Amino acid sequence: MSSSINCLTFAIVAEPRRVVVCQQQRQCARREDEQFLKSIFILTFEAVRGAVGVTPRITRWLSEVEAAIAAALTTGRSDGSVRADLESVTAARQTVMTGIGIAYAWIVLPGTNLHAELMRWRTRIDADYSPQTSP
Repeated sequence: MSSSINCLTFAIVAEPRRVVVCQQQRQCARREDEQFLKSIFILTFEAVRGAVGVTPRITRWLSEVEAAIAAALTTGRSDGSVRADLESVTAARQTVMTGIGIAYAWIVLPGTNLHAELMRWRTRIDADYSPQTSP
């Protein structure tokens, strides 16, 4: 997986604010970044058609992302930053599927605020995957 795609993926999953850094610095750069991100998502959805040059790469990329998330969750279980009872492989699959759903909604549903959805998703991941603290 290329380092730029890897960083983009983990920025979305692990630190959504990185996606909007340009908003605070330069509005023009933000629009270009959003257009690039939309293009990546659209290309991902084109893989459904079975395009010879696209489908295997997108499938491999999504599998690598899912495996990396599962590995990070397993590490988190070991160091106590993730719930001990969390099934890493299942949670990684759900994380990827939710991310794809958010991306799809952003592209096809007018008025979908990607940044707000990513922050809501991040909050839900924190609540669902973090160890429970005793009251």
